[in-house]
Amino acid sequence: MSHVFILGASDAEMDAIEGLLKANGYPFEHATLERRRVRAGNAYRADATRIGLASDFEPVFVECAVSGIERTKVIDHHRPGDPGYDRGPADYWTGSSIGQAHAFLGIDPTDEARIVAAADHCPTAAYRGLCPGVDPEALRVWRLHSRASRRGIPVHVVAAAIEDGIAQLRRLDRVCVEGHEIANAVGVTIPELPEASAIAGIPVMHTLKEFETQRQKVSLLGASPEAIRAWMTWASTFLVDVYGAPERGYAGAYAP
Repeated sequence: MSHVFILGASDAEMDAIEGLLKANGYPFEHATLERRRVRAGNAYRADATRIGLASDFEPVFVECAVSGIERTKVIDHHRPGDPGYDRGPADYWTGSSIGQAHAFLGIDPTDEARIVAAADHCPTAAYRGLCPGVDPEALRVWRLHSRASRRGIPVHVVAAAIEDGIAQLRRLDRVCVEGHEIANAVGVTIPELPEASAIAGIPVMHTLKEFETQRQKVSLLGASPEAIRAWMTWASTFLVDVYGAPERGYAGAYAP
């Protein structure tokens, strides 16, 4: 039986996967909710695909789920049980969704594909040189141009915002969670915070309102696996729905 790939929310990695499928002639569809392509916040609650699936095609779900369609073949790394969920920096290629897609198709990776994989799977570790085959400076250049291109703004504008974010991040107060220092950006708006944290190697806790649900979320970025686990235990004493991927360096929870 042939396969058709069902793609979740658009981001740099997903767009690269779509490009890989197009270049090699593999069919794909976008997961949708109420006739719109899913976002990151609702990708696992899709109710259809952009075009109806033919019965002789077996779906491969890439970072999404569609109601009423069994999820037997999965390319993902976001949730416990996903093939790449617990893969650390040394295994970033096999852990990343784009790496899993290459393996599924039997296609060898390019240098850029490896950068895309590391940038999505564990960016802080990649900037520290912990992802084999990924040069941190090449990663930084690619990330800079990718972010500028996706937003339709000049590269120098993004670069300046990142530098500003790094400077602000370094001035933040720290909280200590079981011996792990974490910059406290709760209630503070810092430009390009995820990228600034990854480049500077500074774990940071911040707040945001989730677009889909409007729930207040507290997020931790760029921390070691040990710090992530300690934070999740600490956060569970006053927040709810705590989640995290310690090997990938992030966690989150919600206000009650």
